[in-house]
Amino acid sequence: MPFDIITYSLLKKIKPTTTTARISTTLPAAEDLSAGDFVNIFDDGGTVKVRKADASANKPAHGYVLDNVSAGSNVTVYFYGLNDKLSGLTVGKYYFLSITTPGKVTDTAPITYLKQRLGFAISSDTINVIIEPSVELGYVGIFGGGYDGSARVNTIDYVTISSPGNATDFGDLTVARNSLAATSNGTDNRGIFGGGHDGSARVNTIDYVTISSPGNATDFGDLTVARTGLAATSNGTDNRGIFGGGYSGSYENTIDYVTISSPGNATDFGDLTVARTGLAATSNA
Repeated sequence: MPFDIITYSLLKKIKPTTTTARISTTLPAAEDLSAGDFVNIFDDGGTVKVRKADASANKPAHGYVLDNVSAGSNVTVYFYGLNDKLSGLTVGKYYFLSITTPGKVTDTAPITYLKQRLGFAISSDTINVIIEPSVELGYVGIFGGGYDGSARVNTIDYVTISSPGNATDFGDLTVARNSLAATSNGTDNRGIFGGGHDGSARVNTIDYVTISSPGNATDFGDLTVARTGLAATSNGTDNRGIFGGGYSGSYENTIDYVTISSPGNATDFGDLTVARTGLAATSNA
């Protein structure tokens, strides 16, 4: 539902008051809130309440709070003005509702879930709040590594899967390589890349990215065996990724696993029935 319709239908039930440079109202908090949080107003069984805004859970920001408050207590919600309870901001930058941390902001425009610009920084701890309507984005697919005919590449691209068009640069892998494997934990928003060949040797490198936020990959850990031509899959939001098979100098039957949300080295899972390379993987996630 569009932001203005949501706001109108909810605000009919409350009585905004005016304070200096701000319009505000008082509502009960549905969860613990921290000063500076951007919040979502919602109807909880006929009672208007407030909770942390969350771009990854379709909870757009309607306002912000300037006080710490416990669940069940009333809190003043502001709709525009100065949110001066933040930190680490860059003056002049626009800030968006965070994909990864409910209630918080990011200076990187998300590429999936909800995109909502909240205002711009006028100091390191203050945003001049101008909350814009949220835009619902499609799911994103990413591609990493490969061989361009002359060298291995570290390029990561992304596309919005629901909207045909050319790919856009996402960032770089930590190691340029080809014949690697990738998987993700689905809507939990982390993608991982493992293995491959860097032009001189097979690698055991595992990288990860936050799929909604373009940027360079970060080291995750290592596979149990450095190899190329392996395959990967996962059980989606249940958060386990597995890598199987490949070629390490000999054909591999090794299956490794990782917990996708927790960087660290892979652990032995078991063995394939046949040692092989160039295989494929899928799941019922």
